[in-house]
Parts: sequence; C-alpha cells; structure tokens
Amino acid sequence: MRHYKLPRYCGYRGIAGFGPATGCASEMVFDYPSQAAILASILPILAAQSTRPINFGDLISTPARIQKTLERCDGHPDFETALANWLETAQPQTPAERVAIHATSLRLLEDTTDRQLIFGLIDGLLRHAMEDLTRDPAIVPAELAHTLYNEIRKSVRNQRSKTQVIPVVAKWLADDGSVTNSRQAAFVLEFIKLAEPRRNTKGGALRSAL
Repeated sequence: MRHYKLPRYCGYRGIAGFGPATGCASEMVFDYPSQAAILASILPILAAQSTRPINFGDLISTPARIQKTLERCDGHPDFETALANWLETAQPQTPAERVAIHATSLRLLEDTTDRQLIFGLIDGLLRHAMEDLTRDPAIVPAELAHTLYNEIRKSVRNQRSKTQVIPVVAKWLADDGSVTNSRQAAFVLEFIKLAEPRRNTKGGALRSAL
C-alpha cells in the first residue's frame, strides 16, 4: 500500500502552546515534535477511557436525542470523553448514521473545552471524510475539503485555542500513514491550504503524486 506525504512548509513560526517548528524540506516528515507528542499520547488515551458499553448510535439517532446527549455531557466529563471517543472511531453503516455522527461531532466540537477531545473530534471528522472519499468516487476531494473546513470553522468560530488545532491535526493525519491514495492526498492538501492560507504549498511528494 502506497502512502502519500504532504510537502513541508517553509517559514512556519509555530503555534502558541505547541512549540516551534524547524526548517523546511521538499516533503513533510511532521516537523512538529511537540504537536506529534501531544497527538501520539492523546489518541490512544481516548480509546481507553470508555469502560462501560453505551449504545451511542441509539443516543444520537434523532436530532432530539443528539440534543439530549449533548446536554448530558455538561458536568459529566467521563460521558463526554466516551462520546467523543466513539464519534472519532465509529464505523457508520448507513447514510443516516454517517449524518448523525458528523452532526454530533461538530456540535460537541463547538461545546467542549477539553483539548484532548478537540484533537480527537477534528481527527475523527477528517478520517471520516477520507473514508467517504474511498466509499463514493463521485465526491470531489477539493469540494469536500472546503465543505468540511467551513463546517469546522463554523463550529469553533473564533475560539483561537481550537482554530490553532485544525492544521496541526491535518498535518498529523498526513504524516501517520493514513493517506493511502491520490484522492485522499488531494483532500488533505486542499484542507491544509485552507487552514493555513499564507503558507507555501508548492512542491513535495504529495503534489507530485496527484
């Protein structure tokens, strides 16, 4: 299976709270050690924190149930963490399930202040989008990138602690071997261009593979 890597970006000054980046090269090898350490430690923890089986698919099966489930997260961090973990890793079987998982992920991303959950929810939204690209060849990668980016920005609004996470998670996804075909590569590249419009996105192994 072939893996695609995004081009590395020059002149990056780092993200507040996540440490500086260094140098530049022809392709990205995730040159953000502190961000990588955060993600590498967070994502497995989220997977291990749900100890009691809960039928989240049923809890978010209607808009009314989504609202009730999100209200239950208030003051119940263990439940909120379990829900976020499930949303990130869920494997929807029907279009209705995909819509419910997507909508709930965006709503919880809007509400939560937990940094671990912010990372995990954005990661899940991106991974589900990449799965949709594989499932449906009619989806245009660049259009999906624009749609998802706009939805995420609408959810996080001007919360700087959240907007800073968006490109970090996208680059992590690009570097961890999850991008396995040219359609996914085009989606991730376009998403990062939107997340960091001032950055240079020319060159690199990913663009040459498109």
